[in-house]
Amino acid sequence: MVYFYIIATIVAVVVQMFITKVLIMQFTISIAFFLVYLSLENPDNYLDSRLGIFNREGFILSLRGALDNRKKFRLVGVYISGLKYLNETIGVGNKKLLLQDIAQFLCGLNGSDNVFRLSNTKFVIKVEDEEREQMVIDGITERFEKPFVVQNTDVPLIPAIAVLSCPEDADTLNNIMDLLDYSLNELMDNSDITFIRASEDVVEKRHRESIVLQILNKAIQDKSFEMYYQPIYSVAERRYTSAEALLRLKNSDVGYISPDEFIPIAEKNGMILELGEFVFRSVCEYIIENKVQRYGIEQIHINLSVVQCMQRGLADDVLSMIEKY
Repeated sequence: MVYFYIIATIVAVVVQMFITKVLIMQFTISIAFFLVYLSLENPDNYLDSRLGIFNREGFILSLRGALDNRKKFRLVGVYISGLKYLNETIGVGNKKLLLQDIAQFLCGLNGSDNVFRLSNTKFVIKVEDEEREQMVIDGITERFEKPFVVQNTDVPLIPAIAVLSCPEDADTLNNIMDLLDYSLNELMDNSDITFIRASEDVVEKRHRESIVLQILNKAIQDKSFEMYYQPIYSVAERRYTSAEALLRLKNSDVGYISPDEFIPIAEKNGMILELGEFVFRSVCEYIIENKVQRYGIEQIHINLSVVQCMQRGLADDVLSMIEKY
């Protein structure tokens, strides 16, 4: 924009020399200043106004600067569990005060210029070396052993930490953001993990989860799951008296996907209710179409997800399906 301003002004001066009756010079300068004004970046775009620290956009801008200058640095990502439930317990206003206390504490560990808020529950601190990284981790661990106090109310919080080194672990902006996001999401999804060192394994795991999620979506739409019935032998009656319904998922590209893998993904992404209905309906149809009673099968067992058991209408849905068939 500076180049444009200089060139536009020179051209305007030359034109003004030949056309003296029209105020071309003033008009050109006004337009040039207006365009320069539009090109200026608004600092508010990079700040979390509620907490007074940089936001995700500010973090990306900081990363770009560090990568352009070929600087080595380390990142300490912090996921704070329990924050998203505080609106109901301490109120929105008190939650804001709590977040301000947390932000102020994190700024005290390594300066406000190096603290960023990625989302409601995720923060990241940029440090220069391994020694400073350990100091920050120790400081977070020690502080969160005690509850935060908001309006005379103790609020215990549990932090989970993800660390990565740049450029050793990731050397591009996209790779750094992916690795950090994947690592923090891993901590968010697994409450029993409180520390993780970011690596390609985390990215591969998340990538695999994304693939399985896509396969699940397609399988639900196409109803392409497979049902297997494992016979159950009665020792007392010395014969097979029942069977257990087992849901299986296969894909032409990926192959067999274990229920231990796709069931948790379905639960986490809100698909488990559709899967449960599919299994129940398939079993009912199987019983009717194959007249399993003539083979001595008295009942077929169906596994329910915890999420299904939490639905208030579960009993009504089950009875409705049974009555339909």
